[in-house]
Amino acid sequence: MSRRRRATETTGGSDEREARFLSVPLAHFELVDESARLRAEQEFAEGDRNGRTLAKVGAFRLVLVAFRSGARFDERDQRGSVALQVLEGRVAVSVDGETVEIGVAEIAVVAPDYPWTAVALADGVLLIHLAWPPEPGSTTT
Repeated sequence: MSRRRRATETTGGSDEREARFLSVPLAHFELVDESARLRAEQEFAEGDRNGRTLAKVGAFRLVLVAFRSGARFDERDQRGSVALQVLEGRVAVSVDGETVEIGVAEIAVVAPDYPWTAVALADGVLLIHLAWPPEPGSTTT
């Protein structure tokens, strides 16, 4: 039996990005192409990073971020789990006084309720996997 679900949420789009669906039954991304697009946008040209949410399904998010050396990521409201996967470059991830450096093909996982900080040690690309607990009263499992 085939179960078909419609795409539900879309991005707003911009002058540089087309609007697209975030929640679909099956999504496919060419990360090299997506990274190149991020680096070509004004946000990256004028700042130290640029990101794009690739998927948003229930309590799960997948975000791709192109960054410059020195970019800093701080997460103080860490209700869910996060995995930081380095596709290019090198990042120092700190949690509760402990720091690890991760590079290409490495991943750091942060447990819920632990605020974290990441600092880019070199230009690169990070794939961030986020999973939050369901909101009270939510039907998401």
